[in-house]
Amino acid sequence: MTHMNDSTSWPLTVQVSSGFLLRSAIIAVLCLVLGLWGIYDYLVKLPTQELLYHRAEVARQFNRIAEPILNTSDEAPDSDATVDDEALAGFRDAIIADLRIEPAAKLADEVNGLQQVATDDTGASISLNEIGRLLAQHLKTVDTRLTQSEKVNTSWLAIVGVMTKVAQTPVGLNGKPVEELKMMRSAANQALNDWGDVQPPSKFDRPMQWLFILCLPFVPWYAWAAITARKRKYVLDQDGTLHMPGGTWSRDDIAEIDMSLWMRKSKAWVVHVDGHRALLDDYVFKGLHRIIGVLAHAQDSDQWTMDAKRVKADAPAATTDKKLRPEETIEADKAEATDADTTKMASEPDLDKVD
Repeated sequence: MTHMNDSTSWPLTVQVSSGFLLRSAIIAVLCLVLGLWGIYDYLVKLPTQELLYHRAEVARQFNRIAEPILNTSDEAPDSDATVDDEALAGFRDAIIADLRIEPAAKLADEVNGLQQVATDDTGASISLNEIGRLLAQHLKTVDTRLTQSEKVNTSWLAIVGVMTKVAQTPVGLNGKPVEELKMMRSAANQALNDWGDVQPPSKFDRPMQWLFILCLPFVPWYAWAAITARKRKYVLDQDGTLHMPGGTWSRDDIAEIDMSLWMRKSKAWVVHVDGHRALLDDYVFKGLHRIIGVLAHAQDSDQWTMDAKRVKADAPAATTDKKLRPEETIEADKAEATDADTTKMASEPDLDKVD
């Protein structure tokens, strides 16, 4: 039978495992990173991705108007050239979709018409001419003390305003494209070079960010678990008294120790005589198996060693069925060893009496 070394120092004291603290810290940091990542993507990356996609779509739809006119005007100037109604409708719809999420469109609340285009479904029936007028009015009313990003956004709205004007009258009286059409095509091509590959966020992107954001509540949970675990300890006195975070149980208070999950999950439960249980988790508290082994061996020495290991099938049976205190268990092991030595000496012949 495996038993504790004679030099075992009492009381047995067990504190939280450094591995548990390290794992808790890693999980807390990982949850924090994922949560902040989710917030950034939800509030910054995805809105920016959607904004740039709609700007590129405006440029794309404008080129549907400008390219046919610019590609054919030199060969056959036509002062009566008109723009395809479908292309104009697509351009108008792209502008309305863009204005609904443009940050610069929110800078001037006093421009009620532009706000209506940007936020209400009723803006779907507004004409390109009216959109151009509202944009021009908006650009006159914005604060001149703008941040750099606001200046960029406002500059884009100024380009859109010119595009709306040019899209309605792309050809001059001489039958040739107006100069602004070429300028706006260059601006549209530049926008497509910058944002043409941007795809709109999928319908799963924002819900997925919520999964990351929901990691944040686990940060204080794991941090608190680690902090409170550092303050806890288990102590087993030589007389069998068990001191736990939830209270102190004397030897007589302990009815049994439940080892049913010990070999699979490194968890055992001490059961009070009144029926309530306390968990002993060797995963969290390093070395708790020493206390568990003493208690389990005292309860059933035929099944458990002092190191909380199962007794091998070919091991000798225990010499007593008495429920021993931890120190009595050690003394019993010593007594077994002494009896074995005495029996051996008695069986040896006395050489002095042999002729």
